[in-house]
Amino acid sequence: MEIMGESQIYGKIRGLARKYFQERNDNIVLSFGLTGYSILKDIKPLQVRKTVYKSIQFKNERAFIKPAHKEEGEIVIEGPEDMHVSIMSKEELEYRKKIEDYESWSNPLESASVSIDYVETADNVSIVARQIFESLEKTNSLLLVSEFGNEFVQALHIEILRLAESKNIAHYSYVIKPSKVSGARRKISEQGLQEIKKLTNHVSTFDVQTVSEKLRADGFPRISIPEKINERIARKVEVLSAKMSNASELLKYQLSA
Repeated sequence: MEIMGESQIYGKIRGLARKYFQERNDNIVLSFGLTGYSILKDIKPLQVRKTVYKSIQFKNERAFIKPAHKEEGEIVIEGPEDMHVSIMSKEELEYRKKIEDYESWSNPLESASVSIDYVETADNVSIVARQIFESLEKTNSLLLVSEFGNEFVQALHIEILRLAESKNIAHYSYVIKPSKVSGARRKISEQGLQEIKKLTNHVSTFDVQTVSEKLRADGFPRISIPEKINERIARKVEVLSAKMSNASELLKYQLSA
């Protein structure tokens, strides 16, 4: 039997620590629904690091919608051979533009590169959450972003949190609470927030009502407020993501030094 000296044992430990961190991202920023996606695409990464930005969207949110009038669509000619004309709704046109925007990003530091996974909302939430969780790359921390008010979205968010807790993965949540004009959605979000706070204290809430009132008082035009709110949340998400990544890098250095 080989007997290892103290320096050899330390070398083995450092090697295992390096291997552990090499196989994992420092951080995954995961959003749910279209609002979460809008926030992620507003992120301007602060530094190059092992961070993944992923948006979970629902297939029914990108369904093709026939325009009420032909002038609301766009004529698309495919060719040069077998040419035909099709009418595309504004919703589908905007969706395709967004996809093209992703493909045209040349500098990852200008905007976060967001990958999108589509899921069916009719499926069991626990099953969908486990499928999403198992499809994620290995990571040392998880940052969740979503607008509550949709029962499926907030249930999915909470189920992912439970899975992260069970795997001892560091996590934090940013939850957007709809404004008072949303009525039932705001009440649903309050129920979800009560549930999430029973699981963890690692959550920040952005009340659209409160933030909107402050922005209007500061002179921002009403039409620009949703975009401004998304930008502010995106900045806070990215700052915390960078801090979590830096903590992971420091731990990696300490264990492998």
